[in-house]
Amino acid sequence: DKCAICGRMDVKIDAHHLIGKARVLTRNDPKNCILLCITHHLYDTEISAHMAPLGFTEWLQENRPI
Repeated sequence: DKCAICGRMDVKIDAHHLIGKARVLTRNDPKNCILLCITHHLYDTEISAHMAPLGFTEWLQENRPI
């Protein structure tokens, strides 16, 4: 598995829920997840699902349009 943003495979890869885990109907749906390296999941200040959600949302819109 590799990070959807940077393609790294040599670090910890996490599954980030696009719709929060609290929503039971989509919690285990593979289409509700995106694989991210630990940096892009939690720590990057420009594109991170948790640290920089605006940058992450913009990246999603450009790279994973609905």
